[in-house]
Parts: sequence; C-alpha cells; structure tokens
Amino acid sequence: MVSRALVCALALFAFLQGAPTRPAAGLDPKQLAGTYYEVARTPNAFERQCIGRVTTTYDVRPDGRMDVFYVCRNEGGTETRVHGIGRPATNGATIEVRFPTPWLSRRPWPDYEILAAGPEYSYVVAGDPGRNHLWILSRLPRMPQLAYTQAIEIAKGQGHDVARLVRTLEE
Repeated sequence: MVSRALVCALALFAFLQGAPTRPAAGLDPKQLAGTYYEVARTPNAFERQCIGRVTTTYDVRPDGRMDVFYVCRNEGGTETRVHGIGRPATNGATIEVRFPTPWLSRRPWPDYEILAAGPEYSYVVAGDPGRNHLWILSRLPRMPQLAYTQAIEIAKGQGHDVARLVRTLEE
C-alpha cells in the first residue's frame, strides 16, 4: 500500500514537471477518493462562518456513488460537518455532488460538479452549474503556486469569475 506522503510527494513532482490536468470526463472516483484541503472559494452563505481547516473527503461506496464529507472550523473553534453524496453525471462528463437535507431533498442534482483534476489527483477544481460558486481543493494544505495557477486557468476556461475567489486561511 502506498503511503499518503509518497502520493503527495509524487503529486508535487508532477506539478513541477507541468503534467497536464485531467478533464472531468476522465475522472476516476477511486483515484479522486481521499481528503482535499480547501485553498480558495467564492464567498457563499454556507461557508460564511468558516475561517480555516476546511476539508472535503470523498469515499467511494460499493454502489459506485461517493460519500462526501465536508468539515470546517469557525472562529470559536467548533467544527461544522456536512455529509453529501456524489455520483457520475448522467452525461458522463463529471462527478456531481449534492448535500441532501430533509427540507431540500427535492432539489435537483448537483450542488456542485468536479470540473477537472490536477496531475495524480493532486488538486480538483469544483463549481456549480450556474457558475456562482467555485472551489479549489488540494491534497496538500499548501498548494504549490504553479498548481494554483493551473487551477485558476481551468476555472476561467469553464467561465467562472476567478476575481471573486478568496483564499482560505491557513493554520
């Protein structure tokens, strides 16, 4: 079994080599699985209280869907935890994620989609279909600048307003 440290080191090496990103159509849920740190996001009501240590973890279920676990820390030090569900999009172009709640259970899919993944799944760019929300997530708590620049270009290419992005506070 390959250690996480080795995977992170290989991902960093791939960044430095300028390896190409993986378009969403080629995403492999098993390789996507694991924890990502939020590096940047467009402001949104749900994360208003989040100040740091924001993570999203993707776990593949036996039925092919994914459990998506979102965790953030607020100023008082308490954590907010939310469970979502991921699935391959019906058009096969991406992975859709939805955070079902009892009062919103009839909302259509998705709340957001994985738009692309970096080399070795070292980062992902996620956004909603209406291009109102955008997230840049990295396997490493501190994303290398080259990778961040690549993620920004992916988001721009998908029509997202990257000028609205705010960096997530590091701890």
